[in-house]
Amino acid sequence: MLVLNIYGMSLSKWFVALSTGWVIYAPSVNDSVSLLTLEPYAVTAILNDSTWFGSGAAYKPLLSVNNSSCNEEHVDIQISTDIPCYNIKVKKVVTGCVKACEPTQRLFFHNIPLVVGRYSFSTLSLCSGVDASRLVEYWWMVGDDMISRNYASRTNSQGWVDVTNYDPNQNTLEGTFEMDLIDYEKRIARFRKGVFKVKIIR
Repeated sequence: MLVLNIYGMSLSKWFVALSTGWVIYAPSVNDSVSLLTLEPYAVTAILNDSTWFGSGAAYKPLLSVNNSSCNEEHVDIQISTDIPCYNIKVKKVVTGCVKACEPTQRLFFHNIPLVVGRYSFSTLSLCSGVDASRLVEYWWMVGDDMISRNYASRTNSQGWVDVTNYDPNQNTLEGTFEMDLIDYEKRIARFRKGVFKVKIIR
């Protein structure tokens, strides 16, 4: 029996797949209730009405600002997933990149403070070495290193990241997020009910 993982599939494509004998597993929006436990993923969310999840970690920012008013330590969060970007048949099990995989999508949060609190895009830009239009980035990938579509926190984007827990002993960072990211053709990637728990790599 062949099992496919297809995300964001339309109802008509479901019927086509079923009639041709394909067996499909595709989490729906309602599946996010169980995914909010996170395990084994680092991030789960609803992306444009479909379940989204991935794996990753937090790292010391590559770019930082030397400013006396920027006393808090910051990190960059990097998330990868192998969920298909397009409505195509996929003959492999989607893992969310829990183990080694070839990512199809990447999500980046830049300049996240290791302090509990809610941070808007404008707040995150205050002590960042990253341009304000790139504080949050979401990429569609072709292969492991080519970007086919780039969504980001542009001037008219709305969103926030809420840090709910930082454990310096376990080196973990937890939080929630919601945001609208926009590409150069003004298409929107809308993340809702986002939850993350990442390991901080020092």
